Amino acid sequence: MHWFLFNSACVAASVALMWFAPVVPLPGFLRGPAFVTSALAIPLALVLVPALLLRHVIHKKAPKLAIGALTVALTATVVLAVITREAGEERGLEKRGRWTEAVVVDVDNGKTDECTLRTRDGREISPQMTNGCDPKLVEPGDKLRVLYDPKGAAGPFEDTEVDLDPGSYGGTIGGLAALIVVTGTWGCVRVSRGRSRRGHCLDTAECGKADRARLHPGHVSAGGVGRLLRLNGVRSSGKNRCSAPPCPIPICCPARPQNLSGSAASGVRAGVTPGR
Repeated sequence: MHWFLFNSACVAASVALMWFAPVVPLPGFLRGPAFVTSALAIPLALVLVPALLLRHVIHKKAPKLAIGALTVALTATVVLAVITREAGEERGLEKRGRWTEAVVVDVDNGKTDECTLRTRDGREISPQMTNGCDPKLVEPGDKLRVLYDPKGAAGPFEDTEVDLDPGSYGGTIGGLAALIVVTGTWGCVRVSRGRSRRGHCLDTAECGKADRARLHPGHVSAGGVGRLLRLNGVRSSGKNRCSAPPCPIPICCPARPQNLSGSAASGVRAGVTPGR
């Protein structure tokens, strides 16, 4: 359940940041960090947090399916951030958008074609326009009728490119959110299934058996104590010696308990003895 809540919280935070940044809008100095958080920090957290918290869990074979599921969740979270931002910008233009005839000041023909625009009174329109800015069709000095956001939270649209429908993104956003929660939760649960490198009991049912043996030693046979020792990782380090039990439950060795070391010896002193 805690992994489900963790993944759900990450998805909710990503969607909220990308939606409200252009809709509210957030101050300009916060919009950049909000995008970095949603498109980079949160996706990495979906992978790094389980890796950190479950670093003591070891597997006989690498859990490839779980790793694949977490990779899918990471990728989908990045896509979710980008699509939610587009939906939020369209919503922001619906609320605050203004039409104006702008003059193209500069055309940046890079990886993404961007046009720097100014209004008739000389004010620069922020951010730069990417929709409808084709260097083959637009050049400095051209006049374009654009829909822009006076607060600069949403990118401007050229008249011929305007087709605002933020509600059309709902199905995509919902599907990606569900995919992230399902794959992220399943991947975390799969990774958590394994043996602990620190020797801690991962199966609470087995720890419960050991605890009952501690409280009611007379109800467990000598062979049963031996099995509980093995369940809890206590291995013989010699004919008459046992290493300290890794679980925080004192269980004694069936052979010569006086030679036990560590927390196992404290269990013997506490009165834990093999039963009938």
